Amino acid sequence: LGHVPGEAAALGIHEGRVLRGQVGADDRPGVAPVVGPEQVVAPEYAGPSQPKVLLVCWGSSKAAVFEVVEMMNHAGETWAALAFSQVWPLVPEQFCHWLQEAGEVISVEGNAEGQFGRLIQQEAGLTIDRHLGRYDGLPITPDFIIRQFDKLQEAAGRGR
Repeated sequence: LGHVPGEAAALGIHEGRVLRGQVGADDRPGVAPVVGPEQVVAPEYAGPSQPKVLLVCWGSSKAAVFEVVEMMNHAGETWAALAFSQVWPLVPEQFCHWLQEAGEVISVEGNAEGQFGRLIQQEAGLTIDRHLGRYDGLPITPDFIIRQFDKLQEAAGRGR
């Protein structure tokens, strides 16, 4: 397979293994270029410091999450959001302090398992308290987030 260094390779074969990913600078399929911490896009934080609830999200759920944070803060709560536009590599120094200051950290993701929340736990060593996932193919909306949060609270015997 002929690949141009730095371009995405749909499929590559290296040492008998099938690899998907990027061709590295040394032309070996599957070898991604080295990325330094200064090249990683930092997550965007919105809301007060030391929030009662911190919603962590990535990708297309950002707008709905930020809207919920604004609604809850307008209602007298202290909520914040941490939105990642780049999910790998993670640089814990860019976001750990926000997770540590929050009363409760909830991942909001478009999947059933909370993969990104688990990735944060794995890479940063910090616990994501709960997961709020949507896995029916529909978009995450502010109404969905609030309904699911209320269900989580009810299941835990707490009110909003």
